Amino acid sequence: MIEAAPSAKAKVEPGWGRTLAYAGYALPAGLMVPPFSLLLPAFYAQVMGVSLGVVGTVVGALKIYDLIFNPILGVVSDRTRTRFGRRRPWMLAGAPLLAIGLWLTFAPPVAHAGAAYLTIALLIYYTGSSLVMIPYYALGAETPATPYGRARMLGLRETVMMAALIFAGLCPLLAQALHFPAASRQTMMIFLIALAVVTPPALAGLLLGVPDRPTHEAKAPPLDPLDVFRDFRDALVTNKAFARLVFAYAIINFAIFTEQSIALFFLSKVLLIEKTFSIALLVQGAVTVLAAPVWVVLSRRFELHRLIAASVTLACLFRTTAYSLLPPGQPGAFLAIQAVGAALFAGALVLASAIQASAIEHGTLTTGRERAGVYTAANTLISQIAGALPFMLVLPLVQWAGFSATGPSTARGLAVLRFIAIYGAAPFQLFGAWLLWRFPISRREAAQTAADLMARRNVEIANPEIELGAIPAD
Repeated sequence: MIEAAPSAKAKVEPGWGRTLAYAGYALPAGLMVPPFSLLLPAFYAQVMGVSLGVVGTVVGALKIYDLIFNPILGVVSDRTRTRFGRRRPWMLAGAPLLAIGLWLTFAPPVAHAGAAYLTIALLIYYTGSSLVMIPYYALGAETPATPYGRARMLGLRETVMMAALIFAGLCPLLAQALHFPAASRQTMMIFLIALAVVTPPALAGLLLGVPDRPTHEAKAPPLDPLDVFRDFRDALVTNKAFARLVFAYAIINFAIFTEQSIALFFLSKVLLIEKTFSIALLVQGAVTVLAAPVWVVLSRRFELHRLIAASVTLACLFRTTAYSLLPPGQPGAFLAIQAVGAALFAGALVLASAIQASAIEHGTLTTGRERAGVYTAANTLISQIAGALPFMLVLPLVQWAGFSATGPSTARGLAVLRFIAIYGAAPFQLFGAWLLWRFPISRREAAQTAADLMARRNVEIANPEIELGAIPAD
């Protein structure tokens, strides 16, 4: 064990200024999620003339691009050495692409779109998003903190991201007040304007208020193309804790996007309460924000992985049972289910980043290499693939079964839609929860790892000529 200097121990927790600056960017990041996961299929099917099957195929096919781009970005980000840090240059490069991609996707300058247009728009958006989000998550993962301090900082990030659901709910609610449907050009334009307002100050606060962690290396190590493969192999093969965590959350993300890919259709075609869509987003966001501090406080007394597993399991069992009993035309009952489900699932959202950071620190300490970017890229890539699969599988499936987004649907099509919306996610959520329950790093081990890693980093910074290397795992 390495003894930390007193000054290092005193600075182990990030201050509130840095915490707020870091968490602030989660507002625009979270605001981008609902239009892509909930509205994009309906908007392009009903307004832009692209079939559900094509939308699902395009979204899924672009993940092949991510398979190449994200790993390279993670490795290169880790090895970047500039006067502005390792992460900032990539976020600055990604911001213009992100803005262009959002504009092309949310406000198409054409009357009708096809597969080619959607592919180009999403390709630009995904590139810009990866350039910003992978370094952003890496910054949070490598910020020194105790398990509770990290749960507070990264939990606030996830809470702000969930609070973005409140703002996301206001966008279709405003469109509805102006007598426009949820999946309309006007709704997407309102989202775009909201993002144009909140993103620049949030990004500026992030870049100015959250410094990159200094490195003792004077220059970046040379990059061999095989390093991308080696680093990902180490992240997913040698770090068993990280591999289990990523696999578990990939399965849970698959379940989440299975529900979200058809959520608007479920509300409008099965429950017959489409106008409740925006209010449901508001309720979900507000309840998640209110419940988040409770889960963070619980993390001081209980194991993070057990809390997350319990959160996923309870939310899954409650929602599945409640939705199976819910008749059409009951907006009040639907909103009540949304509220209770959001409170139960909040733990899985706000504590996810803290437990991921513990797994990353475990890998950093045992290998002796700083690879937060690689770990973040691996997690982002696998999560994105898991999130894209429902669009590739579910949308063509319900269309094949007889469901139509623009016209009348067959009884079989509506039955398949209802079954997937209620029961489709449950097996995957329960399996993911089981994997998390058996996560191998305890709170005590995570705290010791954080202390040892902080001490080693301080020694390396003070004595750059010393190479401490890896510390064998117990």
